[in-house]
Amino acid sequence: MKFTSTRKTESVSGGEAVLNGTPAGGGLYVPSEFPVFSENEIAEFCKMAYPERVAVVFKKFFDDFSYYELLDYAEKAYASFEDFCPVVKLEDESYVAELWHGPTATCKDLSLAMMPYVIEAAKKKLGLTKKTLAVFATTGNTGKAALESFTGHSGAKLVVVYPDAVMDYLQKLQLVTHVGDNTHVFGVKGSFSEAKESVSAFFSNKENKIALSASGYEAVDVSSVNWCRITAEIACVFSVYADLMESEEISPSQKVNLCIPTSSGSMLAAAYYAKKMGLPVDRIIVAVNENNHLAKFFASGEYQRPKTVALTNSPSLDAARCRNLERILYEISGRNAAFVSEKMEELALSGKFRVDKKLLDDCDIVCGYATEDEIIDTIEGEFEENDYVCDPHTAVAVSVWLDYLTQAEDKTPTVLFSTASPFRYPIDVLFAITEDFVRDPVKSIRKLEEATALDAPDTLKKLSELQVTHNKIVELSDVSETIFDFIK
Repeated sequence: MKFTSTRKTESVSGGEAVLNGTPAGGGLYVPSEFPVFSENEIAEFCKMAYPERVAVVFKKFFDDFSYYELLDYAEKAYASFEDFCPVVKLEDESYVAELWHGPTATCKDLSLAMMPYVIEAAKKKLGLTKKTLAVFATTGNTGKAALESFTGHSGAKLVVVYPDAVMDYLQKLQLVTHVGDNTHVFGVKGSFSEAKESVSAFFSNKENKIALSASGYEAVDVSSVNWCRITAEIACVFSVYADLMESEEISPSQKVNLCIPTSSGSMLAAAYYAKKMGLPVDRIIVAVNENNHLAKFFASGEYQRPKTVALTNSPSLDAARCRNLERILYEISGRNAAFVSEKMEELALSGKFRVDKKLLDDCDIVCGYATEDEIIDTIEGEFEENDYVCDPHTAVAVSVWLDYLTQAEDKTPTVLFSTASPFRYPIDVLFAITEDFVRDPVKSIRKLEEATALDAPDTLKKLSELQVTHNKIVELSDVSETIFDFIK
């Protein structure tokens, strides 16, 4: 399988696509063609354990790897998971796929677990000997998942940068208590956008690139645009469908809707690709919060990058740009690289672009948004009506889906993706359920356990007992120096 760019003709292997992260001339990597699973092949997923499902999907794109090689990586990558993507029935014809039963209680575990294994294997196949350096900014969820995935991999080092002033206490605690010789965490004095810009500036600096190479390192982009993460999420979508079939909630080949809360659009892209690969998906319902530029785009055809990002009670959805939207544009335009290049140039120059609304109407993607109050009301409503406890991001999906049902006569079975344990956001969830505001997140976890009769994941309950191992806070101007100090 060869990969090309959304903006120009290019041909690289799957391993090269992962190591490069993004094409040198801009754009994102996409497969030159999509493999299609038959009805019988999809049915075979029911007989497989989760690592087998992952290996089967990865093999479709990474044909320079053997199936058994990929299976070995998957079994190691997911060995610490309590469960994978269990499907819970919410009410008639609606289900919640819980994607957060990994080591950090977030869906990012599923997408990142395979990455260090694939990176190291790809380097060996290509005869590359330099160590991997991954650096990215985070507000919590992705950072901790990446730390867990990369810890112990001797051929790679990972640096996580977070904006100190705007970090949720619990998310910050997960980062700063992490232990791993090949990982490093530090905060910066600035916003999340400024933290991201500082990381981008580090990698774009030519002198830094030369210095990295001289130090024996090669940078790899492990963000949500990396094809390795997209592949892992495609496997997740297939697994959810297989579990519904196996439990006889749906019949073979029966169509389902998927409702996905997103900011970067990686799971949106994965769902869209899964449909292209033969999975019986009818409509993809995209759910966002008050940072609703994506909803406006699907409603009008105009995408406008917001000047500011609102800080909400669903922080993982607080983003200024949906990076994987570029992949959707590429597909709905008939894989027209010139079209995508034009729109991305418009976005870079003016902060906005427009597409023909018909292109969006024909792709079976709809998008809605939920306000802060609607999120809280939804958490309360689902607990009272369905005895289900959801975190704010899952509540965004539920709220948007309920709005969708009031506008569309659609009785298609729908799977709502739950992206984080409710105990990752205990203050808001507890308040929604009990109206009891407990500022201390550790105490709120205990009170939420009492109110719901659920057990919080150990990884969250024991956070307060852990020692802080990363306490460095630096100026934005010192980011590069801090990274180099770590890799010396």
